Order: sequence, then C-alpha cells, then structure tokens
Amino acid sequence: MTLVQLFTAIANAIRAKKGTSGTITASNFPTEIAGIQTGHLTNEEYQDANDTADDILENTTVPSGTLNITENGEYDVTNYMEANVNITIQFPSVIRFTGANFNNIDLNWIINGNTEKLSKTADMFNNTLNFPETINLSRWNTNNVTEISRMFSRCSSVKSINLSNWNVSNVVNGIAVFYECSSLVEIDITGWNLQKAIDLSQFVQGCGNLSSNSLNAILGILPTATSYSNTKTLQSLGLTSTQATTCTTLSNWQACVTAGWTTGY
Repeated sequence: MTLVQLFTAIANAIRAKKGTSGTITASNFPTEIAGIQTGHLTNEEYQDANDTADDILENTTVPSGTLNITENGEYDVTNYMEANVNITIQFPSVIRFTGANFNNIDLNWIINGNTEKLSKTADMFNNTLNFPETINLSRWNTNNVTEISRMFSRCSSVKSINLSNWNVSNVVNGIAVFYECSSLVEIDITGWNLQKAIDLSQFVQGCGNLSSNSLNAILGILPTATSYSNTKTLQSLGLTSTQATTCTTLSNWQACVTAGWTTGY
C-alpha cells in the first residue's frame, strides 16, 4: 500500500465512522484527523503495508512531522517518524448504544469524540453488554446537554465512572442515571452544578456498592439543585437506609440539610 492509498483508506474510514458519504479532500486531512489512536508504521513499511481501513484506525501510526497534502494528492513525508493518526468523531445531538455489546465497539472514538452538539444523553448506554469496568468521559463537552436520564442504567459491569467537570447546568432531567449499576463503586462528578434539575429520582438506585467518597460526591451536588421540585430525600435518589445513615456522617451532609434534604428514613 502506497502512502496515497493509505490516506485514501483513512478517508474512507473517516466517512464510515461519521456515517457520511461526502468527499474528504486531501487538504482537509489536518482538520479531519484527530481522535482515535492507532498503532505504528514507519516510512519504510508504507510500500508493503496491507492494512485494511479498520487496521489503519486501530493499529497504525503515521510518521511525525508536518503533513502537507495538496488537492491532487501530492504529499511531503519529510521527517515523518511515529506520529499519531487520530480521528475526531462529531457526535450528533442524540446518540444511543442501548443494548449494544461493547466488545464490538471501539471506545477510543467514544471517549475522544467531539460532543459539542450533544443535547440529550438519555438512555445513551442503557442496558449495554460488557460495558467497561472503568471509563473516563471527563473530556466531554456537555454544555448543551439537557437530559441525562438512564444514561448508564443497568450497566452492571461498570465499577468506576469519571464524569468530572461536566457542565450539567442545563440538565433538567436526571432520573435513574446510574440505575442498577450494581458493581459501581466510584463516581467522580466533581464540579457538577444541577441548578436547573427538577428530578433526580432513582439516581443511584440499585448501586449497593458505592464507596463513601462516591456517596459524599453525590451529597456535594444536591445543594446545587436549586430548582429541584421532587421530594428532597436520599431515599428518593435510591439510596438504601444503610447508605443514608452513612451519608449523615460525611462532610457534605450538613450543606444538604441546609438546602432542605433529609434521609427519608
């Protein structure tokens, strides 16, 4: 495979990942490439490479240096050694993997995708199979998201989720976000401000293994829900009586009490 053929295959893969049949000209590669890490391929190996488009996205690395490609496909590979080919996937306003098997999904493009257009993540990963035990989505742009209900519902394999510094100030509905995530231990929701949220019922119902740090993190976001209209009890969030009792010993509990929250038990 020549270098021209390699980039043609990458262009085809970009179109496939974005679900578009539009033309991607050579001069647009610098802006089109930027998100999914790929493996390793040196200059000398280009002429012999037989990688498929999927191999290119998952197992290949383009040499470093400034990429200069013209409209007619001419290119300059001077000083190219071991740079990364990354492809940024532009998420639509709504995307769902409900019931999907994550053994068949490349997590890199989910973690590193461009989410600035996302407006609803409700049911996004609801009831997915083989969801990763640890996932970090802290890089996501959630400025426009208004609904996160059931986002991770029934992801029973996940143990740690990092959603720190998400902008959730426009979120109205947060029902059952982590419903029946039975293996979940750690939730990082540092920086959340739920000022428009009106419902968080069953937020963590069925999450019996949450650490004290996670419980305290949940307590930390409750006083920010200044528009909250549902019952302000830990029971309504789905916490058990044992978890609620633990919460009363944690550092963020007093702020919750001041904001009108009770255990409900």
